Amino acid sequence: MDAPVPPAGHDAVDFFLFESGEGFCEHFAAAEAVLLRSVGVPARIAVGYAGGRRDGQWRTITQDRAHAWVEVFIPGQGWLTSDPTPSASGEGPGRRQTSVLTQIRTTYWLWALTGALVMVVPAGLWLSRRARQRRRSRRREHLRRTELQSALDRLRHALTTAGSRVSDAQTVAELADQVPAARTALAVAEQDLYAADAPTWEQVRQAVEDLDAVTAHVLARSSERT
Repeated sequence: MDAPVPPAGHDAVDFFLFESGEGFCEHFAAAEAVLLRSVGVPARIAVGYAGGRRDGQWRTITQDRAHAWVEVFIPGQGWLTSDPTPSASGEGPGRRQTSVLTQIRTTYWLWALTGALVMVVPAGLWLSRRARQRRRSRRREHLRRTELQSALDRLRHALTTAGSRVSDAQTVAELADQVPAARTALAVAEQDLYAADAPTWEQVRQAVEDLDAVTAHVLARSSERT
């Protein structure tokens, strides 16, 4: 059988699949093997002879019976024969070929589903863990800022009680100029409010303690004056 020859530089399988559409058993076998491999199905080309003429206990096979087909690996069954070449009558692959293709679809669909589950389940667990971590992080951030803000409010209230002029429009830096003893703690509060990198929990706890100590000192001095 004659088949169109691909132009120079053209891949033979591509030319057969997408341009000529004409060929003999080697073309069909090569095309099926390439397509199966492209989706991860193990496949190989086998060559030999098909049919022949039985003569008593002998079978006569001539060169014109040379043939090429595909062997497909099915887990649990091994290498199965898949012959994609249409018969001489022009009919498509026979019942055996249809059975092999059905097994390929069934087996590798299950493999794909199993692989997807293997990937999706851990990914879901990881995303769930990340979501919990983000929620905990947001709660910690809210608690940290609440504690610092409460300490700042207590200091401002103490200063107001002591007769100092304090306004809501006053910045943290201006408050630090007014109360030098709280400068370090107020720097932590300013970092928490405006800096890209938040202070550590240890820094926050220390700042809250220092602010409360300054607040207590301001209130004590105010009581002494009264």
